[in-house]
Amino acid sequence: MRLRCHPRIPSLRVAAVASAVGLTLASLAAAGPPAAAVGTWSTPVNLGRSDGGPPSLSVNQAGRAAIEFTYTPNSTQIGTIFHATADAGAAWSAATAVPGSTAYDSLSAAVAVGPDGTATSLSVASQIDGLSSAYVENSQSPLGTWSSQGVVASPAPGRAAVQVGTSGAPVVVRPLPGCGLGDLAGVAITGDCVSKWRFVIGASGAGALVWLTKSGTLRAALLNAAGNWGPDVTLATAAVALGLGVDPSGTATAAYTSKTATTGLYQVWVVTAPSGASWGSPVQVSGTGCSSGVDMARAANGTGLVAAGIRNGRACEAAVAVIAPGGTIGPVRFLSGTAGVSSPVAAATAVGTYVVAWTAGGATWASIGGAGGFAPASKLGAGGSLAAAGGGGWATVAWCTASCSATSGPAP
Repeated sequence: MRLRCHPRIPSLRVAAVASAVGLTLASLAAAGPPAAAVGTWSTPVNLGRSDGGPPSLSVNQAGRAAIEFTYTPNSTQIGTIFHATADAGAAWSAATAVPGSTAYDSLSAAVAVGPDGTATSLSVASQIDGLSSAYVENSQSPLGTWSSQGVVASPAPGRAAVQVGTSGAPVVVRPLPGCGLGDLAGVAITGDCVSKWRFVIGASGAGALVWLTKSGTLRAALLNAAGNWGPDVTLATAAVALGLGVDPSGTATAAYTSKTATTGLYQVWVVTAPSGASWGSPVQVSGTGCSSGVDMARAANGTGLVAAGIRNGRACEAAVAVIAPGGTIGPVRFLSGTAGVSSPVAAATAVGTYVVAWTAGGATWASIGGAGGFAPASKLGAGGSLAAAGGGGWATVAWCTASCSATSGPAP
């Protein structure tokens, strides 16, 4: 059992955690400029030891990136959030503990980078200030100075999602106690009991929230640029996985996989809500999908990209389909001959191209491309919990196993 305590721990504790995560002076120096590129990707940088959960990764349109992940040295100590940054094409900073996160049990983190480079960190903390759980907010200026907003909501039933539009103000969606999803103040967006969910906003501030109920119904709500939520609507039934992309104008596309009850086969679908309009009807991308997940991204040029595991013969492989600005879905393109794909993630860059990453054969793979085609898949490292993001003409992929690593590549 993991013990969760709440002492205000002196600076010696910070040094102990830094040592445990491997942040010695030598390792900090090792996180300097990337080594020679492998293909289009820089040599991955090991940012430090982790609990193996999915990292939170954000890149703004100028290419400023931030990553956060958690690490617990052992079951008798508390979890700590580590944070690192990088500018477009430059080296990652050393991963250091978010100020204050060594003084309470940090269970998960979400980070978003605003237009000016300010990073907002929202973590789930256990046993803090007399509360059983709470959301704690910290922010880092573009120059690296931290400020703490402290506890901003309680209780904290699970990991929140934080997004930042051109206004620079963070927008948060979080689980509510019992069932439902709501904003930071606890105002409900839906009362559904949710199994999976995604929240994304575009640069305009408009966005969408999609979720799967525990019965497999896919539902969604739209957020306008003024910050007002529309009604929740049903998009599909018998769904098993979902993804969401929103472009700068606020056009949203949800991707999902569904399973046919009679045949047991999976299909991949997308459904779009144009900026300022309601959701349309689902359109099938493939009738030979897999149970390995799906993701979605949209770019500023009006295109979209769905990434999923799709059967190539009997094997399940990573595949993509590009959606034209008018909504026409292009052909399915397979990215790798490595079977056994799982957990595909996709993100758009600022120049209208996309990065796709996935795990297969015990490794992390990635490819960059767009409507004109995709580069051959690159093997980046060991398979792990994935995140991908794009900005400033660069694509970034991060993955965590017993440690977290990241790499970037140009996205022409």
